[in-house]
Amino acid sequence: GTEIHLPSLPINCDEDFIGVVRGYIDHESAHIRFSDFELMKNASITTFERFIWNVLEDRRIEQLMGKTYGGSKHNLQWLAHHIFVDRHQSAWNNDCTSVVSNWLLLTVSSWD
Repeated sequence: GTEIHLPSLPINCDEDFIGVVRGYIDHESAHIRFSDFELMKNASITTFERFIWNVLEDRRIEQLMGKTYGGSKHNLQWLAHHIFVDRHQSAWNNDCTSVVSNWLLLTVSSWD
């Protein structure tokens, strides 16, 4: 809850790669800034409930990050569009769990 670990990143990359990195850094930074990790650590909930909580928490923290840092709002919106619209459908795993998970993530992301 206090650090972001990034893999080695290439020096030369395309604009899509830069957009993905910016979006994920802003998303993870928002967790560090706005999420209460102790609350989740002490919660007695199922794995499924934790997933649902995280989807809703992602929306909450991304909204706060976007209000605090205008550039982050752009980066996060770009990332959501890239993940859910620009990617080819064949890139998604089509098992039932993935379909429902992706539907939920897309639905919550589209609330903005």
